[in-house]
Amino acid sequence: MAPPPITTALTNVLTVILDGSNWAKFVKNFKVFLLGLDALWVVDGGPGTEADNLSLDRMIIPHLYSHVHEDYQYLVEDQVSATAAFKSLKGHFEKSNMTNHIVGRAELNAVRHDPSKDISVYTRAMADAVKKLTAMGVTIDDTYHKDLLLINL
Repeated sequence: MAPPPITTALTNVLTVILDGSNWAKFVKNFKVFLLGLDALWVVDGGPGTEADNLSLDRMIIPHLYSHVHEDYQYLVEDQVSATAAFKSLKGHFEKSNMTNHIVGRAELNAVRHDPSKDISVYTRAMADAVKKLTAMGVTIDDTYHKDLLLINL
C-alpha cells in the first residue's frame, strides 16, 4: 500500500513558521498535518518497520524543514527522518534552561484578554502558556495561575 499523498489541503494546515517563540502553536498545527496523513507516530517515536511508513516519514521532512525559521533549520537539515527531525526540535524547544524558563514566564505573564474576542481565546492562550512551561518541567502554582487569569482579564 502506497503512503497517502501530501495534498495542498494538508500543507495549508502548516501556516506557522517555527521561530522560537511559537513552539506550542507550531506543534498543534504540525500534529493536525500529521493526523491528516495518519502519521502521528512521527511525534510519538517513529514509524516502526512498515516500508510505507518509512517512505512517508522521509516525505514529511521537506514540509517540516520549510516551516522552520532559517535560524533553527540546522536542527532539521541533517536528520534522515521526520521522526528524528521532530525529536531534535522538541529537544531544543522543550529543553529546561534558564532562558526558556524566562521566556515562558514572560509569555504567560503577557497573555491578556481582548474584550472583542470570546473569553475562550484568552483561557486557551493561558493554557498554552502553562503547557509550554509544564513541558519544560516548570510547575505553575494553581493559585498563581488563577491570580493571573483574573488580573489579566
